[in-house]
Amino acid sequence: METAIALVEKSKPTLIQLVLANLPRGASIEEAERLVIKEIGNLQMIMSIKPELLSCDPMSVMLVVKQCISDNLTLAPNSALVYLFPGKVCIGTVNNQKQYKEVLNYDPTANGRLSIARQAGRILDNKRPAFTYDDSGAVDTVTVEFLVPSYPSPRWEVITFGKPYFEKWKQKSAAKFGGSANGNYTSFNKGIDPEFAGSKAIRHGLNKLGTNMNERNRNMAVAMDFKAEPITSVVKESSEENAVEDAIATVVNEDIDPTELC
Repeated sequence: METAIALVEKSKPTLIQLVLANLPRGASIEEAERLVIKEIGNLQMIMSIKPELLSCDPMSVMLVVKQCISDNLTLAPNSALVYLFPGKVCIGTVNNQKQYKEVLNYDPTANGRLSIARQAGRILDNKRPAFTYDDSGAVDTVTVEFLVPSYPSPRWEVITFGKPYFEKWKQKSAAKFGGSANGNYTSFNKGIDPEFAGSKAIRHGLNKLGTNMNERNRNMAVAMDFKAEPITSVVKESSEENAVEDAIATVVNEDIDPTELC
């Protein structure tokens, strides 16, 4: 079977065109090819440090690379803009037994989602998450603010998440981890870790705003100077968000039981 890296290499012409779609008008094929070569190198690096991904279906790996390039993000591990994780997808039934294959799944982290929203023009700026604390020192609320386009002038969209949300997130985490929620929900004065809560609030806050990448002006260079969250925080949050019971991950959707998709 053709390896994932070989399949991606074979798809370089398509990947170059995807990169060109994101570059300013007038960019050369050589510029796009250099970026594709870098992403292939990033993929090789990821595969070397996360060997569990080597068993993923090569076509799923290629699709992840395409999606990352389409989102104008990078697979570079030190950028922490995307989170890659293995999962299983049902491919049919044999003798009344469901058959699965390993696939590679892709999810932008909180910082990746900020980048996508900025590129789409959905947000113009953002502030770092702000917190309030209860009498015991535990996080009581986390607030995220996004500067959004509006008429007659941009306005700050303020979204606050409190303990009811934290409990809801914790319950979903427990369901994914077989009854025991991610430790970040109780690691800070018996409450949620602030940085973890901030990354979670950015994800859910941006989900409320929505994003359409096709709205962006492809002729404008986008400055990636958003207020990023700590790398360890966004990686932990993405890992928790994408944990699926029984390690079966077919879609990233909290309302769907992946075991019922086959």
